[in-house]
Amino acid sequence: MENFGVRYASIRHLNHFPVDKIKIDPSFIQHMGQDDNAAAIMESVIRLGHAMGVSVTARGVDSEEKRAALKQGRLQ
Repeated sequence: MENFGVRYASIRHLNHFPVDKIKIDPSFIQHMGQDDNAAAIMESVIRLGHAMGVSVTARGVDSEEKRAALKQGRLQ
């Protein structure tokens, strides 16, 4: 599911369509370390994806620091 959390890619679709991966919209990545709400949303999406057994990709990761933080679960 591309751009999860925005426009037509809502949580409702997870029950109606076969989903094998979730891609987090870059707008959430842009605010890493600045917006606690964005971090909470990303953490929830990552946990949801893993609980469903699907892969989760964060689009728009533009630095090694963000990549490392995502990998280690340090989103705030």
